[in-house]
Amino acid sequence: MLCVRWMAVLFLAGLAALPLSAQEVQETINGEPSIMNSQTRDAVTIEQLVADLINYDVVFLGEQHDNDAGHEFQLQVIQALLKQNVDVVISMEQFERDVQGVVNDYLAGRISEEEFLAGSRPWNNYAKHYRPIVELAKSEQLPILAGNVPRRLATAIAKGATPMRADRDFMPRNTYAPEDSYWEKFQESMQGHGGTDNGEMMKKFYAAQCFKDDAMAESITDYLAINPHRSKV
Repeated sequence: MLCVRWMAVLFLAGLAALPLSAQEVQETINGEPSIMNSQTRDAVTIEQLVADLINYDVVFLGEQHDNDAGHEFQLQVIQALLKQNVDVVISMEQFERDVQGVVNDYLAGRISEEEFLAGSRPWNNYAKHYRPIVELAKSEQLPILAGNVPRRLATAIAKGATPMRADRDFMPRNTYAPEDSYWEKFQESMQGHGGTDNGEMMKKFYAAQCFKDDAMAESITDYLAINPHRSKV
C-alpha cells in the first residue's frame, strides 16, 4: 500500500485543509521560501519538511504555474531529498505520455537539448521554471515520468468526442469523475472560465480533468510496481 503525502504549494483551488495549504510558499525570506504547516501554523524549514517526507512513498508538489517562489521550493525539496540519499523519481504534469521516449533520450544523453525541446512540447515557462529540475534529474541520473495525457486527448474528452485510435495507448485504464468534494472544488476554481456557465459543459471539463488526474496517478503506481526499489516519487 502506497503511503502518500499531499503538499499543496501555492495551489489556490481550495486546498487549505491539506498538510500544506495554498499560501505556504508565496513569500521569500533572504531568498529562501518561507514555509508554514497549515495544521499547526508553525514555520517549517526545508530540512524539517524533508525529514517528514522521507516517511512517504509519493509526495505531491502542487504549484501556481507562474510563481517563482513555488518553483524554487520544488527544486529545493528535491535537492534536500537527494542530500538525504533518497532514491528519487520525478513525475511531471508538464510532459505528456507520448513524449516519454524523448524525455528518456535526453536524460540519457542520446539527444541534444535542442532536439529534446523540439520533440517534448515543453510549456512556455519551461526555461524559467522547469528546466532547473530537468537538468538536475539529468545530472543526477534521476528518472522523469511524463505522466500526463496528450493535450489533444484531454481536449477530445472535454468535448465528449471519441479519442483517436492512435491515442488510446496513452489513456488511463480506468477513470472516474465522481460528483464529490473534488467536484465541488473544481466548480469553484473554474468560475469565470469560458463555457463553465453551462452545466453539461462543466461536467465535460471535469471529466477531462479527472481523466488527466487518473493517468498521472496510474503512471506513478505503474512505475512503482515495476521498480519497487525506488523509494520516492
